Amino acid sequence: MTIEPEHFLLALVVAVLLYAALSDIFRRQIPNRVSLALIGLFGAALLLSGVPDDLLVHLACAAGVFAAGFALWTRGVLGGGDVKLLAAMALWADAGTIGGFLLLTALAGGVLAAVHLVLARARPFIEFFWLQMRALAAPVRAGIDLRCARQSLDALSSWAGPVDGPKAPEGIPYGVAIAAAGIWLVLHSSFVIG
Repeated sequence: MTIEPEHFLLALVVAVLLYAALSDIFRRQIPNRVSLALIGLFGAALLLSGVPDDLLVHLACAAGVFAAGFALWTRGVLGGGDVKLLAAMALWADAGTIGGFLLLTALAGGVLAAVHLVLARARPFIEFFWLQMRALAAPVRAGIDLRCARQSLDALSSWAGPVDGPKAPEGIPYGVAIAAAGIWLVLHSSFVIG
């Protein structure tokens, strides 16, 4: 079984987007190397598939999204990493897919905001549950390592704040929404999957 170079490239893009989402969830930061990697992978896609006739449209989509994102960043609506990730993914868009990409990003962001509200309301229950888990685990702690369960619970409740310990990152990890829409976008990118 051979893997087509285009499919390998798409798998790399998806992996980079998943890394961006996880980084935003746990650190509320999207490293610059993520956006640079996506731009580099776009260049690799051009080499594999040839330069599309509408390359200027791709560049205009990226420039327009970056300009709008920059305006939102100056008002504190989006983080800098979110803006760079949006622009890097908009480079993959053409006139037929940019609207869908932006709409899916907004819809996924709305879902994230709703989850954030639910977790904020559920925080007292999560804290109670965690305290009960700790009390039940105390006698057997020597034989069972519950760190993995605690990390999962802490990650789940990070939007609502930590159960104990240092303050969790604030805000909604909008990189998750951008990554979800970005995965849709690359799977619908006509110049890579012709």
